[in-house]
Amino acid sequence: MIVCSPSGLNIPPVLSLRLGMVMTPQRISVDGVHHDVADVRLEQIEEWFKTAKVFPNVLGSSAAEFISLLTPLLKRDRDILIVTGSRKIVSSYDAAISAARTVKDSPALKNAYIRVVDSGLVDLGGGLIAIRCAAAAQQGASASAVFDEAHRLAAGACQLLIPATLEIAKRNGRMAAIKAMAATFLNVLPVLRMVDGEAKSMGTMPVGGDVVASFAEYFEKYVPLGKPAWIGVTHGNALSRAEDVAKKLQSMYDVRHTIVRVSGAALYAGSGRGCIGATVMPVDDTKLEVTPP
Repeated sequence: MIVCSPSGLNIPPVLSLRLGMVMTPQRISVDGVHHDVADVRLEQIEEWFKTAKVFPNVLGSSAAEFISLLTPLLKRDRDILIVTGSRKIVSSYDAAISAARTVKDSPALKNAYIRVVDSGLVDLGGGLIAIRCAAAAQQGASASAVFDEAHRLAAGACQLLIPATLEIAKRNGRMAAIKAMAATFLNVLPVLRMVDGEAKSMGTMPVGGDVVASFAEYFEKYVPLGKPAWIGVTHGNALSRAEDVAKKLQSMYDVRHTIVRVSGAALYAGSGRGCIGATVMPVDDTKLEVTPP
């Protein structure tokens, strides 16, 4: 089985190469010009925040891009798993479904096993699911077992995000003006959780407060302590805080694999400098044993 994902899932290139994963392009549109997120520096996004006439917009991989990818891949392997970010935030999932149906209309490929999973998460949150599934496939798990694992992981993973400022949320329209004004007046930041594919506020923390303590408080609510898990932490140029969050999560859970990584361009465009995102993905090796890559 080959595992594919849009580049917006922020999977470390060294891991995707080692696991034989294939990435589809994902883009940021700035004043009508499209830029591949894999090639965009965060400093460039900061410049766009200041100069773009229209706020940068993140685009998903297209059906045509998935089709051009799937057709040659299916000559190598009849089993393909595509893991995408939340379908409610980017269009990659719907495009992948359309592409899979189109490709399977070909008589020569009608027996292909193409499955698409909506992670319901963003950035490295969805990337963790794709990485574990690719590792399982590489280690000999069947296509159906890997597909079931992807669904289990998507259902159980918990992703939280804490922005460093509400300025980006105000400008890109993702927070109603009245809520943004109220939060600014109260000098607090939202603690966001990905729920049913959308970022929803679970509470607040004071501006300048203890980010590590806030992550610990909210993860304890949603993921039982001590569970075996993989964790991923992303940061908008705030490595030290991200590492502190990772260390705290490692003390709370039976962590089998950890990735700390700068936010992908797509997430950064929607959250800005200083945002910390963290995912705890419970794993169950009694159902599918996977050695971390």
